[in-house]
Amino acid sequence: MGRNIDTYYLEALDGDDFEKLCQIIFNNLNYGEVVKTQTGPDAGKDLIIQNKNDKIFVECKHHLNKTIGRPTIQKLHSAVISEGAKRGILVTTGIFSQEAINYAKKIDPPIELIDKNLLFDLASRAGVSLETKLGKGKVYTYPISDDALIKSNLSHNIERKLISRPSQIEDSIKINQRKIFLKPMYLIDYNIDAEFITNVGLIHSENDYGTFFLNGANGKILEEEIADHFNGIPYNNLVLENTKNVKTMQFKLLSGRVKGSAISHIIKKHTTSQTYTGRNNVTYTKNCVPKKKDIFLSNISQVYIPENEIYFDLKGKKRFFKIADNGTMNFYIYEDNVSNCEICGRLIGKMGIICNECGTISHNKRLFFSHGFYCKTCGKSLCRSCTSYYTKFLFFKTPLCKDCAKILMEDGKVVKKFKPIRK
Repeated sequence: MGRNIDTYYLEALDGDDFEKLCQIIFNNLNYGEVVKTQTGPDAGKDLIIQNKNDKIFVECKHHLNKTIGRPTIQKLHSAVISEGAKRGILVTTGIFSQEAINYAKKIDPPIELIDKNLLFDLASRAGVSLETKLGKGKVYTYPISDDALIKSNLSHNIERKLISRPSQIEDSIKINQRKIFLKPMYLIDYNIDAEFITNVGLIHSENDYGTFFLNGANGKILEEEIADHFNGIPYNNLVLENTKNVKTMQFKLLSGRVKGSAISHIIKKHTTSQTYTGRNNVTYTKNCVPKKKDIFLSNISQVYIPENEIYFDLKGKKRFFKIADNGTMNFYIYEDNVSNCEICGRLIGKMGIICNECGTISHNKRLFFSHGFYCKTCGKSLCRSCTSYYTKFLFFKTPLCKDCAKILMEDGKVVKKFKPIRK
């Protein structure tokens, strides 16, 4: 069963309410036994988390959209050391200064920083919805296909690669296991308006808008061909009704790094070299690099994109697909084991064959040294290992499946097996 979703409006919370909210979140995420300290001076800690191995001090700072500096981290760090805790966690509805972030990276015992964006992610995974007056702060997810749609999409994609006769691909698929991973992303919309002027006037301008995804765990930009698979697909509030087969990966990037990485990517994407002729008729080349002031980030949303690992049987053989799922009739394939010929090991290319005897995948029929065949009598698709033949007019080999070969042998025909091809 899914969790009931509780909604908290951050502007309506006071400091004590926020500490109770953090207690609920850490409890729901099974951090350990979470105890709230007494109201009043807390000596640098608001919550104490106790589990088998650790004692963790948590400081909660409800300063919506404000900046937390180094002194707050120092105070919590002193409490961790003096009272023998293993580590500390500093949670805020604001952001951290760069000085605070740099300081936290160097100290031991460690202090984990959770800013507003990371807090929204933690809350979503804990079954808690956070709202602000601006309507921001939600974590969204792209649609997850149901098992019937996944099977239909599998069939469709395999049918575009392989010929199966007489059985249909969809009738031959049996899904054994499906693992779903929700990958954290920042969906970023931006506008850029940059002009590049020399002593001869305007030589180039960048006036554009765009959308891209930045990985919320490692800061890498999602490849454009994968991003295109999600652009234009509506996403919904993250509500996981059944988390049994779903693993939600954690956002780890602080707000400052998200914006910095996004702007760096935009600058790199829109940097270009322009050649122009000066007033002295000499040709020059200028490297046109947009500035930070030329860029406006119109939207930064936290989203999850579903990634699936699908393990299934196809004609008795174990098969695998790793895909990006967007809840539609199409998915993006990261990896699979149906694209290579199992006779020679090479990529199949345009169209291959799946053997209706043993399930082997091979290249299609060709003039010499074929890896795949069709039975001349019944039309069954076959791999080389499962194909027999009889010779007609001395040179022409007529391919046969096992059953059709048996009938001809009973009629006195000489039937042979094809020799294997060395890889």
